[in-house]
Amino acid sequence: MRKALGIILFFLFSLMAFGDIIYLSDGTKLSGKILSYLGDEVEVLLETGSSLRLKTNQIIRIEPLDTVLLSTSNASMESNSAPITTVPGQWGQGYSVTGVPEATGYIPATEIPVMFGDPETEMRKRLLMYSEMKKEPWVAAELSLLIPSAGHLYTGEWERGFLFLGAKAAFLGVAIFGFLPMDTGDTDEEGEAITRSNNTLLGAVGAGGFALFTLLEFVDSYYAAERYNQVLRLRLGIEQFDPMMLPTFSK
Repeated sequence: MRKALGIILFFLFSLMAFGDIIYLSDGTKLSGKILSYLGDEVEVLLETGSSLRLKTNQIIRIEPLDTVLLSTSNASMESNSAPITTVPGQWGQGYSVTGVPEATGYIPATEIPVMFGDPETEMRKRLLMYSEMKKEPWVAAELSLLIPSAGHLYTGEWERGFLFLGAKAAFLGVAIFGFLPMDTGDTDEEGEAITRSNNTLLGAVGAGGFALFTLLEFVDSYYAAERYNQVLRLRLGIEQFDPMMLPTFSK
């Protein structure tokens, strides 16, 4: 019991440690983890354990990001382009890691953040970052077949990977126990002991459950990569993204 409680506490602390900090347009700052991206809505699991759905137009900025690529992009942008002059308003502005000024005070939902530098160049850089940071769904699905939970570890959803790993291990144990040969105490004509399966029905249930969860893990790993890419597009500010669109740079 104590061991199970320790594992649960470890998972809870891990979820909080790898959470996101979400800045809203009304000045609110939330701490939690993004669970899914549903069109124009985002489902967030807060540190308190409750879930919350937010509109994408309510979100100004999300942390943490892959700061190495983002900081490199921003340094290049700031050195090669001059900022656009803006009229000072009643709300203070600072720089976010995406190069878009963030609010230091209250900003209404209708206020559109001003983009510094060339918008086309900024969008191309974000598309390039997306192409480097995205996860391939079929790679995640195939990894789940080769190594249990590897597909979910590839996309960062390791808690779901451990869930599938535990379920498959349990069903595999049931299958082994059910098909384990058991001595009946009788002998055949040649004097050899006659054995039979411990419980054929139980073994069949275990084997079926293992096969089912293997298939479910394959499918879920594919969609885990899709969810990762959707959240990544949201973080980079690419809400309407065409996967066939490739960044091109002119001299």
